[in-house]
Amino acid sequence: ALERGIDLTLAFELSPRDAAQAPVRRHLLLRYAPLSARYQLVDVERGNARSFARRTQLAAALDRVRLPLRADQLPAVAPAGWELTVRVDAETLPGVLRLPALVSGNWRLAAHRYAWAAAT
Repeated sequence: ALERGIDLTLAFELSPRDAAQAPVRRHLLLRYAPLSARYQLVDVERGNARSFARRTQLAAALDRVRLPLRADQLPAVAPAGWELTVRVDAETLPGVLRLPALVSGNWRLAAHRYAWAAAT
């Protein structure tokens, strides 16, 4: 999809496992501009964009994603109780790709749980 000029949005969600608080959500937009032959990584909420010449550079940048959060955005639970999930946001895809994205395993990302040590 990306190679064909279709934007992909990755949705990050940080949520407490045991609390009834609302999760913190962030979105990153992956984009390819065929005329300039450049890949872009855009932080949707902040509007920051980074540009890359190769897809491998974009993939490497995804390995180092930093999602800055203010202290008032974080759930008031122990750090080990946070769960981070990442998914392709099917709602942002063109209509013809939404159904395949919802039912096909090729569009799903592996789910992992992460725990952080408390900062001292």
